[in-house]
Amino acid sequence: MIKAILMDFEGVVSKNGSLFNELATFVHLSKEELKEQYQLAKIGKISNDEYMNHVPQKGWDWYFNYTTIHHGIQEFFKENTLPIYLISNHVSKLLHPEIDSLGVRENFKEIFVSDKLQLAKPDKKFYEFVLNKTKLNANEVIIIDDQKRNLVIPKIMGMKTIWVNNQSNFGTEGDVTPDAETYNLSKLNEIVKGFCE
Repeated sequence: MIKAILMDFEGVVSKNGSLFNELATFVHLSKEELKEQYQLAKIGKISNDEYMNHVPQKGWDWYFNYTTIHHGIQEFFKENTLPIYLISNHVSKLLHPEIDSLGVRENFKEIFVSDKLQLAKPDKKFYEFVLNKTKLNANEVIIIDDQKRNLVIPKIMGMKTIWVNNQSNFGTEGDVTPDAETYNLSKLNEIVKGFCE
């Protein structure tokens, strides 16, 4: 019996997946260096402030203005009856303002961010930590992510997997056949209900 949903943020709740390339171009920084700094920050190896101070304020202003809600997710939130836990590989100091700017915080029972856990998807320990904290079994959970690689371990563990195919090369890596795939998130309720029958 399905009891809850684990949902990614970037590329699922927000329309945009990774904005590194665009951000780096906007502020004239090395894409590789910016990505390397993020990889450290998202698992707490450097502080949020250390990471954010690496980018001029005009870059963060651009970043927050560029964050938009994914088409159809509001319809999903309106109809959904299952508790949703947000699970994100992210930097908390960026994620929380993004959540608030999109006005979606009330839709999440709890928020799990990789920098606070010092673990990131697709590490199995990340999913085990979330299941332990929520007192859920893997077979009671649906996971929704735009990165196929983040669905491999959950599927092996017994979760139902939904891949949000954002129709770009970003997110297609991962040796897994998701249980469902969609781009139009207004169809998520139909998919979720199908798993619950």
